[in-house]
Amino acid sequence: MGIRLYSRTLSVLLICSLIAGCAGSPAPSTEKQQLKIKLLHSDADSFYRLYGNLYEMKNDKVEFEIVSTREVNQLAGSDGMTYEEAYDEVVERERPDILILDTSEFHRYIADGKLAELDPFIARDKYDIDTFLPGLVDELRQFGGDKLYGLAFQFYGTAVYYNQDLFIKHGVEPPYDGITWEEIIHLAQRFPVDGDEESRIYGLASQYPPNFKYQVMIYSAAAGLSIVDPSTMQVTVHTESWKKVYELALETVQSGTIHSLEEAEQDVRMSYTKRDYYTSHPFMMGRAAMIVETGAFIPELVEARADLKDFTPFELGLAAGPADPADPGTTRENTLGEIFAINANAKNKDAAWEFVKFVNSTEFARVRYSNPRSLKTRMETNRQYHGIDLSAFYTLRMKLDPNGGSALSQIPKGFFAEFQSIQDREIKFILDGQKSIDEALEEMQTEGQQALNLARHQ
Repeated sequence: MGIRLYSRTLSVLLICSLIAGCAGSPAPSTEKQQLKIKLLHSDADSFYRLYGNLYEMKNDKVEFEIVSTREVNQLAGSDGMTYEEAYDEVVERERPDILILDTSEFHRYIADGKLAELDPFIARDKYDIDTFLPGLVDELRQFGGDKLYGLAFQFYGTAVYYNQDLFIKHGVEPPYDGITWEEIIHLAQRFPVDGDEESRIYGLASQYPPNFKYQVMIYSAAAGLSIVDPSTMQVTVHTESWKKVYELALETVQSGTIHSLEEAEQDVRMSYTKRDYYTSHPFMMGRAAMIVETGAFIPELVEARADLKDFTPFELGLAAGPADPADPGTTRENTLGEIFAINANAKNKDAAWEFVKFVNSTEFARVRYSNPRSLKTRMETNRQYHGIDLSAFYTLRMKLDPNGGSALSQIPKGFFAEFQSIQDREIKFILDGQKSIDEALEEMQTEGQQALNLARHQ
């Protein structure tokens, strides 16, 4: 069901009551003396603003020692040291109790045995892990071979936004939960393509130019396809799955149904006023039926309604997607925020766990909730924003790369530049009608494998 956009002021009293409830809840049992928790963060001020102040209201026997990641940045690049090597050196020297990691670092630290398992703490405290975003805990367990080594309290979700009024007007069935990119494109093609640039309706608005190569990138990512299988070091583009991706990309660029926010229009955000940006945006102005966007787009829609006197409200709908075409109950479009983990060498693992437990609690998520730019992984948190239902972001099960993207590091960097050159040439052949998609993919795989073999032995 669509939701009418409107503005609503968030109650200050609600936030105050949540903070008071958090501060007034019983403190976890810890030792009588002052406990110190050491961790890496960008700087102390931002840490206390985001986490530390609230936690110290609840735990007056705990103090934090912040090791700034600026030292990591200073080390990286010196004497040929990579960022990963610099990070490891600081962790080894400072021995922080808590590590705040991205998915790649998370995978690497589990593989190196540097993180403490959380399952014993969860079982001991009967800590609720059933109300997280669907699939989140299972996906995090995949990193650790069915053991849990970290938790994340926020994620960045994607959904299909649609103008329900346009769908009704043109007699088109609206998007639905679990919709795939192929189905989105087919829905978009059911809208008329006639009219001038200033007045016509578009089936789909896009932040990027609808060129062939970009469409291949987003459709293959949604399907979890990889150019190279790192386990065999074989180029894997001459397959039925890749063929479907290229066919859909060709169909997309030939349909004329997508409005792209070209670079000049995107510069409006930086060079002109918000009004210029809003009025140049076809979805905001009611001239595009759909757009695939993150949760950050919702506050922009709300602001546009408030700032533009000539804004015409429309019935907004959100559908869960784009989904993985091979498994429509899941999506690869969502990404995790920071993962909180405990150093295997932590001096006080119990105190570290209390902090990790707090940051990933429902209470903390409710207090820290502000808007959908970053969504909270706890399902019980506020799932409305100015009357807009956010359920679409929580409907599909999250799918993450269990290697955290680290498998790609095994592939020589020079290969990708060479493959892109091959791919660009073959795409031109496809667009010019000189080759079929099947012929082009076969050539990409053959030449790509030769390039990979050469790069591996250089």
